[in-house]
Amino acid sequence: MKALSSFVFAAVLLGLLQPSMAGLSAKRAPDEDFRTFLQPQVSIDSSLTEEDVVEWSSLEQLKFFFESSRDKRELVDSHKFQRRISWLYPDDGCFARAALVTQQAQALNLPLPNRVFLFGDLAVATPNSPDHEVTWWYHTAPVVKVKGVLYVLDASIDPNKPMVLKDWVAKQTSENDAHELKICRPFTYDPSAPCNNATQDPSARAQREIQGFLRAEWRRQVELDRDPFKVLGDEPPWKNHRMY
Repeated sequence: MKALSSFVFAAVLLGLLQPSMAGLSAKRAPDEDFRTFLQPQVSIDSSLTEEDVVEWSSLEQLKFFFESSRDKRELVDSHKFQRRISWLYPDDGCFARAALVTQQAQALNLPLPNRVFLFGDLAVATPNSPDHEVTWWYHTAPVVKVKGVLYVLDASIDPNKPMVLKDWVAKQTSENDAHELKICRPFTYDPSAPCNNATQDPSARAQREIQGFLRAEWRRQVELDRDPFKVLGDEPPWKNHRMY
């Protein structure tokens, strides 16, 4: 009983120390193998295929929604500053970003995007890290189909346009690296959530958890010698393609 009490106390303490980053972290050290993260609670089983991905009507609709979800400043941070989703902190939080994009699609009565998960020794070159690269053991984003082609909505990797699925995968992997791709239901939050039958809308959870990543995104802009009031405000890097 004493050991159990100590475990519960430690779990509560961890929750107090990291209240806003409770989703399954995607971070991976460059020398770590992604397979070491695949514990029993991590589900990468899926009966869905690319054929099951929801269809949207046109590329114009896709482009409009992508730019809208990328640019909308409807979050409020601890500075009482209106913020976008944390696209400029790619290190972690993909699960919350994807859930908030899905929430925006839901608010517009659009067919809800599926969720794509990529597992592997993932690495992405980015100007939004002092190391010019971030490394993950998994990454997730919304995915939709237009005229038979799958597109991923992921402004943390490419803020200029939706990415064709194969290009999204290629951006994160090298040719000889092992990786796994899974298609899940729209409400699958992270790899510990059900993939085939997720029915609980995680947007309220994402609204809470994104706050930690907004704080990290602010600190990151300072670390990169950017003015956070500008780049997180009216002058994001993609506005004039200055950093992409």
